[in-house]
Amino acid sequence: MIRSDVFNHQPGAGNGQRNRASVYNSTCSKFLNGIVGHRLFNRQPHEERLMKKLLLASIVVLCCMAVAQDSAKTTPKHATAKPASKPSSASHKNAFTPDEIQYGPAPAFLPPGATLAVLEGNPMGAIGDYTVRLKMPDGYKIAPHWHPKRENVTVISGTLKVGMGDKWDESKMMSFAATSFAYLDPSMHHYALGSGETVVQIHGMAPLKFNYINPGDDPSKKKE
Repeated sequence: MIRSDVFNHQPGAGNGQRNRASVYNSTCSKFLNGIVGHRLFNRQPHEERLMKKLLLASIVVLCCMAVAQDSAKTTPKHATAKPASKPSSASHKNAFTPDEIQYGPAPAFLPPGATLAVLEGNPMGAIGDYTVRLKMPDGYKIAPHWHPKRENVTVISGTLKVGMGDKWDESKMMSFAATSFAYLDPSMHHYALGSGETVVQIHGMAPLKFNYINPGDDPSKKKE
């Protein structure tokens, strides 16, 4: 600290110079103190605002995490969701050994005496692939008819005789032994006969329909 008496005891111009120096030092000191004080004064509110923003952001993040955890507990997972109705195991079967093929009565649009096994799909459905096996006794006849969709036929055992046309004529029929294959396009008129016990496999697109040339030959329309 500069003592004032040191400057006061010296005479003349030197005393004036020292007084000016003292005033200059005092002014600078006040100026610097004002700048520092201003910075310190403004710094505190800025830091408080920043801390408030950080605190608010932290609260928002914690709320979002809490909502997400609560939603995960209340919403069922797709992996554990159960279907409304469980289909039978037979509907999922896609491979059969000969002893696993189960035959039942043939549809009403086929003459009685034959049995049918469904291997794939629903032949009576509105759409979709199907595969069936038809087991016919010796001498089994199917009158002239046609199908609205392509029919693919494989002879599994026995002999299948097939004729083309609107009228039954056994002399014009062709014989197809086991392992034979044939397909008939829509609207092709034909008739069939089983020679010996015969099994054929038929596949195509549903629905499987038989449209008889003579409506009187349709077994489903015959009176008992």
